[in-house]
Amino acid sequence: PINSNNLIGQLPKELFKCLTHSIDKLLPQLLPAADFDARREGVRYGLERIILSSLQVSTMVGDSKSLSPLSVLPPGCSLQLFGSSRNGFGANNSDLDICLLVPGTPSSGGGGSSGHNNIMSASPPKNRAEIVEGVGRALAEASRVGTLAVLEELNTRPTARIPLINFKLRGVDVDISIHNPLALRNSDMLATYAKCD
Repeated sequence: PINSNNLIGQLPKELFKCLTHSIDKLLPQLLPAADFDARREGVRYGLERIILSSLQVSTMVGDSKSLSPLSVLPPGCSLQLFGSSRNGFGANNSDLDICLLVPGTPSSGGGGSSGHNNIMSASPPKNRAEIVEGVGRALAEASRVGTLAVLEELNTRPTARIPLINFKLRGVDVDISIHNPLALRNSDMLATYAKCD
């Protein structure tokens, strides 16, 4: 078996110092800025406010004074970061992966019976294409009226296996997928592996 400690000890001292210096110089360039998590959480929160306030609105119908939802989203929806923004592998130029979780009927796969686990085990909503189109319209309108920074290259992909919306926000590529709980679990698993290392 190869013992890496023995290999390091066999390196000439000048080479070891040079390698150490190079790694020390390179490492800060590879790590995200100190405010990386806070900036990404701020974007997630802002997008969540825009999307949920636009797609969970209720209004008065006629003179009946009964409330009728104008929305395609049920109460309890949330936006969650996944991928490199969730697992700790992100860099300053990483894209921003977000999942719109939609509560619904629990799937036969099991899982919890309440809260986050209920959403994680819920079957995908039947109106995913409608949700994608609604989110796309809400983001375009927010950009138009100035409640969202300049939005570029907005595309909706309602018929994809995991329907999504992608766009650039302040130069960062953003993908919002609709109800993709497996991506959240995979991101959490990778974060756990990284903490163990």
